[in-house]
Amino acid sequence: MKQIITENASLSCDKGASPSNLKVTSNVFYKADNKLIATEQDKQTAVNISAFGMCTVTRIACVPAVTKWDNTAENTCINTYKILTEKSTCQCAMGGIISVIDKGHGEQHAIGSMDNKPQSTDKQDKKTEGSDKKNDQSKSDAKAPETAAKTVSDKIAELKEDAKDVTERLISVGKLVVAIKEASSKDIVQKKVETTTQTATGTETESIVKTTES
Repeated sequence: MKQIITENASLSCDKGASPSNLKVTSNVFYKADNKLIATEQDKQTAVNISAFGMCTVTRIACVPAVTKWDNTAENTCINTYKILTEKSTCQCAMGGIISVIDKGHGEQHAIGSMDNKPQSTDKQDKKTEGSDKKNDQSKSDAKAPETAAKTVSDKIAELKEDAKDVTERLISVGKLVVAIKEASSKDIVQKKVETTTQTATGTETESIVKTTES
């Protein structure tokens, strides 16, 4: 059965003068023998695959130019990336073929005995699950003060609106009271006016009551 490879697996190039070690950056959780498992995404020059000394093709220092890994696991993935095995190879743009000469760990981890979530220890799974629950709780706790603050803000807005309404009513009542006082202060004064008229039969006196405001 094909064995998976991990961090520090030894690689060689048939056009290079010396081997190099693989660096895993595509995965930070899944491990074998406490070493990160490599995937097809670990292909960046200098980041994942270091130089192999002097290149026999260019006659200068090696600069790996890899596009993709071949002969990966068919159905076993980490984060949708297929796992690398001891049979995996990749082609360098300079003409060399890079292969695995040491899997990087001392345990037996065959692809056939692993499912689509390889070598994630129970401890790590529990840690991740606990972290997710903690994050959910933190989000819930963060929303509580926000909701309370929103409720208080709404209450304050309602009180302000009520106070405005009461103020307008008080102003209307005040205007009415002033109008009543002004009307009461006006005294109605009646004055009696007498007029004298000379007639054929004699003198007649007519009294007229005139109402005035003071």
